[in-house]
Amino acid sequence: MSGVGFLFNNKTINIENVEVVVDGSTLLIDVEKNGSKFRIINVYGHTDTKERTALFQTLQPFLCNRRQIIMGGDFNCTPETNARQGASSRVKKDSSTCALEILINDGNLKDVFRSLNPTDPGHTWSNKKTASRIDFLFASKGLTPLSCKVEPVAFSDHHNVTCRFDSNLHVDSNPLSTVSGAMEIKPEFIKGREGGGKM
Repeated sequence: MSGVGFLFNNKTINIENVEVVVDGSTLLIDVEKNGSKFRIINVYGHTDTKERTALFQTLQPFLCNRRQIIMGGDFNCTPETNARQGASSRVKKDSSTCALEILINDGNLKDVFRSLNPTDPGHTWSNKKTASRIDFLFASKGLTPLSCKVEPVAFSDHHNVTCRFDSNLHVDSNPLSTVSGAMEIKPEFIKGREGGGKM
């Protein structure tokens, strides 16, 4: 069983739209905070390459809008060829990796963690033999990330990717299990621009 979701704990965020893009694997939410509009997309990339490729191709039109985009989750693939450590450490590109790269480029998105941590491997998944970076937060190039870190969590084999932006939201890709994820908007990090707000 797989699924994605959002957790909000702040009444000053106006939720304008919630849409299931692909049942069980992709959910988007349009929000407004202090006049800034965001589209946040939570993705679970299937383990099957063909299904993952089709999912990434399906997402393309959802990036075409006037909102700042934040897209994150467990993509189960990586656009980085050196994102793995251990057994067969070189990542081979497949059709889903190519579809993800096209999605990132056409959506004018950046890899938030990599933009702030160019040499840190940032592995987000591991077992006893290998570690990989397959969980990401991508954001519109117009959003300025202040911090982004990867931290292990006790209840999952996926690590948590947490980012703060120079804006009105804080995004935390808090995985609930190996096959489901959630993005949490934490109220203690949501501040208005009038106080030099941070995301």
